[in-house]
Amino acid sequence: LVHLPTASRGVLPVGWKQNRSLFRVSGLKAAARPFAFVTAACKGRDVHNTPVMRHLVRVEVVARTFRKAEPTRSMDVVLLNSGFTALELRNASLPSLFDRIVHIAPEILRFKTYTHGSKHKLYVPGTVLQNRRDGQCTSIKLFSWALTEYAGIVVSDSDVCVRSIPGDLLRWVHKLHNSSVQFMALPEHRHRPYMGLNSHWMWLVPSMALFEVLATNAEYGHFLPSTNGEQDVLETVFYPPRMQQLKLLYRVPSHLHGASIRDMYKKNCFRNISDPSAIGHIGGKKDQKHW
Repeated sequence: LVHLPTASRGVLPVGWKQNRSLFRVSGLKAAARPFAFVTAACKGRDVHNTPVMRHLVRVEVVARTFRKAEPTRSMDVVLLNSGFTALELRNASLPSLFDRIVHIAPEILRFKTYTHGSKHKLYVPGTVLQNRRDGQCTSIKLFSWALTEYAGIVVSDSDVCVRSIPGDLLRWVHKLHNSSVQFMALPEHRHRPYMGLNSHWMWLVPSMALFEVLATNAEYGHFLPSTNGEQDVLETVFYPPRMQQLKLLYRVPSHLHGASIRDMYKKNCFRNISDPSAIGHIGGKKDQKHW
C-alpha cells in the first residue's frame, strides 16, 4: 500500500484520480453510455459482520438482477472495489458482469467514527448513535460523485435484489435526468428524532466539487452522527424532507433490500448465480436473518 502524506489542502492528495496506485479502472477505460448503475465491494467490516467473501456473492446478485431488469444494456454497470484482488474478483465471476471496475485504495477511504463518549461537533438531542464501525467501508459510495464521465448514476447497496420490470428503471433514470434532479435517496426517520436518509438506493449527478465536500465532511466528522456511516454525511448535506417530495414524484423501481435469504429465494434473486454453494456457507441465525 502507498503511504499518503498529509495533504495541505483538501481531503485527498493532489492528482489522486490520476494515480493508478490509488484509483484505477479496469474494463472499459471510458464511459460507453451516459448513465451508470453502480454498486460497491469493500473488503472490510460491515454492519452485520458479514463474512468477507460473501460480499462478492452479494455483488454478483445485485449485478445479475440489474442485468435482468435492464437487458438492453442501456447503462454501464460499474463496481467500486476496495481491497479485493483481481484474482478474488475473477474467482467470483465478476469481471464478466461489470463494464467497468474502479479500484480504490483502502487508504483513501476516510471516515471519522463517533462513539458514545466522544464529543460531536453536531448533535440533535434524542438521537440514538449506532455502535457501528463500518463507516470507512460505507464511504466508498461517496466516490460515485467522482465518476464525472456520467450524466447520472444509480447507486445500489450490494445487499439489494433488483425486481423492476424491464424498462422501468431506465424510465425512472430519464425522468430524474430530464427534471434536472441532482440527488435522490429514500427518506427515513429510524433511530433519529428528525428525518434522515436511507442510502441503499440513490440517484445522483456526479460532481467533483460536491465529492470534495462530502469526502471532507466524512473525514473530519462534520455531520449529524446517527448511523456512523455515509448516510450521516449525506443527510447533513442534502435536505431530507425534499426526498419525501421526490419519492412521491418519482416512484422508485421495485427492489428488495435487507431481505431474508428465504425471501430472496422466493423472489428468484439467486437464479443463475455462479456458485450456489456460496449461499449455503452463510451460517448462523443472525446471518440467515440479514442478507
